[in-house]
This record gives sequence, structure tokens and C-alpha cells, in this order.
Amino acid sequence: MSSRKYKKPLNLNLRPSKILFMFIVLIHLLALSMLSLNLSFHFVSNLLIIILIGVSAYYSLEQACSIRFKRYIVNIKFLKDMQYSLSCSDQQSYIAELKLNWFELPYVVILYFKTDFEQNKSIIILPDMLDKSELRQLKLHLRLLK
Repeated sequence: MSSRKYKKPLNLNLRPSKILFMFIVLIHLLALSMLSLNLSFHFVSNLLIIILIGVSAYYSLEQACSIRFKRYIVNIKFLKDMQYSLSCSDQQSYIAELKLNWFELPYVVILYFKTDFEQNKSIIILPDMLDKSELRQLKLHLRLLK
């Protein structure tokens, strides 16, 4: 693990996640199928619930999977201490501080940032968003921060 590639500063280029896309679609299809099993609702109520599920699916996919979302994060770069540069798809970047309550499992990493504008930003990173070496480098970097 002490190879030269792990000694370089953290610079992650994020890609949209197909796993997250499929998960969101599956959850919303499951909700629609559960609605069709319960026929005790009135037709108008069913129609309203279907519309709400559709709107939820659209905004979830737009936000999480970078579908038509104008400002999604494409790059995370380590600067110093807990400071990171977050670059967006619209060529803007801003400085954010990594909070210590990040979450790591073998197949998902959730990072929480606090930006200059006092906004809280969470980023879900799944294995298909990074190369294996970048994901390994990120996990090693997070373990060193503890």
C-alpha cells in the first residue's frame, strides 16, 4: 500500500452512477406496484399518488444521477487539512470543509461538506463512480483523517 500512486494528493473525477440510477428506478417502480395491489383507494387518490411518485422519481434522478442537473460535482480535490475544492459541471469550483461525520462501507462512501456559503453538501460515492484505485485512495485518505 505504500506505492507511489497513494502518496499523490487526492484528486477524484466523479462519473454519474448507474447503480444509483437503477436503485432509484427500482424503488419507485416498487412503490407503484404496491399502489396497484391496494385497490381500496379512490381513483383520484390513486392518480394523485402516482403523480407524486413520478415527481419524486424525476427529482431524485435529477439530483442524484446528474440527469439534467446543472450543478453537479464532477471533481473533488484535497487542498490542505480538511479543505477540499469541489468542481461543478458548470466549470465553477468552491472551497468546502469535510465534516468528520463521513460514512464509509465497502460499497458506498458518503461525504459531508460545509461550503463557504454555510451550505451543507452531501456526496454519495458508489464503486462505479470512480476507478478502483481512486476509490481505494479515497478510503485510505479517510482512514488517515480519523
